[in-house]
Amino acid sequence: MGVDLLYRLRGLDMNKNAKLYTISIMLLSLLIIVINLLDYSINYSYQEILAFIFAVIIVEIISIEDTKFSSISFSFAIYFTILVIFDSFTAGLIVYIGVIFSVYESDGKYRHIFNSSLFKRLFNASSYFITVYLSGMVYHDIDKFDVLRVSEFGVLALIVTVLVYLFINSAIFMGLFAILSKMSMKDMILKNIWALKSFFTLSPLGIMMLLFYTSYGWFGLLLFFGPLFLARYSFKLYLNMKTIYFETIKALTKAIDAKDEYTKGHSFRVAEYAVMIGKELKMSEPRLEILKTAGLLHDVGKIGISDNILLKPGKLSTEEMDEIKNHPNIGAKIIEDVEFLDKARIYISQHHERYDGKGYPNNVKGEDMPLESCVLSVADAFDAMTTDRAYRKALSEDKAIQILIEEREKQFSPIAVDAILSLKKNQGSVIIYAD
Repeated sequence: MGVDLLYRLRGLDMNKNAKLYTISIMLLSLLIIVINLLDYSINYSYQEILAFIFAVIIVEIISIEDTKFSSISFSFAIYFTILVIFDSFTAGLIVYIGVIFSVYESDGKYRHIFNSSLFKRLFNASSYFITVYLSGMVYHDIDKFDVLRVSEFGVLALIVTVLVYLFINSAIFMGLFAILSKMSMKDMILKNIWALKSFFTLSPLGIMMLLFYTSYGWFGLLLFFGPLFLARYSFKLYLNMKTIYFETIKALTKAIDAKDEYTKGHSFRVAEYAVMIGKELKMSEPRLEILKTAGLLHDVGKIGISDNILLKPGKLSTEEMDEIKNHPNIGAKIIEDVEFLDKARIYISQHHERYDGKGYPNNVKGEDMPLESCVLSVADAFDAMTTDRAYRKALSEDKAIQILIEEREKQFSPIAVDAILSLKKNQGSVIIYAD
């Protein structure tokens, strides 16, 4: 589908360093605007400039909020067309004005200049002004000498401009998000590498829109908006399905936890611990999403265990223990026909395996297990130790951490244990209290 993941500053609370950073970006763009306005003359019709400002507003309206940091957007295609057709300063101004007056949906409401933060609009507008302005300069400088051409445009100039645009846009926004998240720039890039890859895959959309406009004028550009609206509709359906899927998983998780009052909230906490450890290990967002799902569903196999065994207050017999030990396999069996849970199924089936190979149900060794399975094992054990159970009271966080250290390279993967130790050191505490 013809979309790209573009960054936006929307509903985030900013600390002092972040405010200084955003103000610096705004002042830089203002300085560039003032310098250029001193000897600026318009070489284009006002109708054409206003039409493209309107086009920027339209593509912002059909963007879809994805996370606090980003939105699924179609704007790169129109921005790219603008920076090639106009001189770099005019292109930057068009995008700047269009973003200032943009309308977008957030939290179920349409946000415009009168009901949203002007400060954040100015930052977004300034960031895209700088991106388009500098990318446009690069394009026009290289295009003069580019001998390999498609239509009237230099091929090398187009390719280099896409790369420069991505670099500037990502550097500005990832720099801000790194400050907000207190992460290094390197870690922020690694975390979002999947988004950068998707940009490369979908960047030809911008070149296609440019060729449509130069070949067929506004008629060609309007034709291009039809597929964009269709792509938006399809993506909206996908995101709605994704939401329904997670809500269904949560409902199933609550049903599992409700079987035992001592495990209320256990699956949700395990999922949270797993994601915390995964983030510490610099896992990508797609991997974290699968890990979270596996954490929520890791005990789904207990549905197939008799309540007489699962809730038995006394000691279990050998046969009863064997049945309990089979719940990871039962869980994996339950979801085996759900294609998008393929990887989660593996992690679920292995969350009681041990690093030394003495776990259950299949005696898989840690070296042969995906890192996610090892993370899930540590998350599950840590929550079990730090919450009340029918057979004992909760252990203290320090005692649970000590057990993890003692079982490092025995029951637990050293990588996963070291990650939770790092969290403990950096945060002071990692424990999530039961509801």
